[in-house]
Amino acid sequence: MKIQKNDYKKVTSDLISIAKLASSEIMKIYKSNFKFVNKEDNSPLTEADKIANKIIIEYLQNKYAGISIISEENKEKKIETDDFFLVDPLDGTKEFIKKNGEFTVNIAFLKKSKPCLGVIYIPAKKICYYSNGKESFKINEDNKLKKINSDKNPSNTNIVISRSHIDEKTKQVLKKKKNNILKIGSSIKFCLIAEGIANFYFRYGNTMEWDIAAGHAILKTANGKVTDERFNEISYGKENFKNGPFIAYSSASTKQLKDFLGY
Repeated sequence: MKIQKNDYKKVTSDLISIAKLASSEIMKIYKSNFKFVNKEDNSPLTEADKIANKIIIEYLQNKYAGISIISEENKEKKIETDDFFLVDPLDGTKEFIKKNGEFTVNIAFLKKSKPCLGVIYIPAKKICYYSNGKESFKINEDNKLKKINSDKNPSNTNIVISRSHIDEKTKQVLKKKKNNILKIGSSIKFCLIAEGIANFYFRYGNTMEWDIAAGHAILKTANGKVTDERFNEISYGKENFKNGPFIAYSSASTKQLKDFLGY
């Protein structure tokens, strides 16, 4: 099947629904005395990762048959269609294990390697951020909906960085600067930029496409960007699905970002 632009509203609603369902199962395990194992790449894996993946993949396969689905937790990762889904069923597993609440469910829909729709659900807070392809929104824990825009506070310089994955180059950059630094786990960093709470996030260490695609989609329709170090937009569907260094930022913060990084 093909997903057209006039389908985006319905698809977005479906993605939010399945992210919520996966999140409810994630929280059941989160509140239990769970265990974890390390995968071949030494990243942790819990039962929550596996159950959330099963729920999301089965739903997408049934609802959108014929469209490729790439998930972190699927062994086979092969794109066979122009349109595809990128899924991280539990982003921030290290934060899940630490029980600090900073983990998310990420689902993105991409057309010709460009993120069009994105849903990021925060299970521990019952908060959802999403893009319907035109605008970006936040659904609060009280189920109130509000439109979000990354340019809300352009004069600030609030920087978000990874809580558990700070690489050496990032450490060196931060040593020279005195700004408001927020350490946050998972794709919540993209959400804070999209909402105008933070201005930018830079990452030199390893990430995968499913880590950032949903956040990229949300930022795009919240007047934000995700680019490489030369300010070219990130593309998806690479052979190994591995990202190079990237920067996520609000459009209004471009000058502050370039000054900060010394461009």
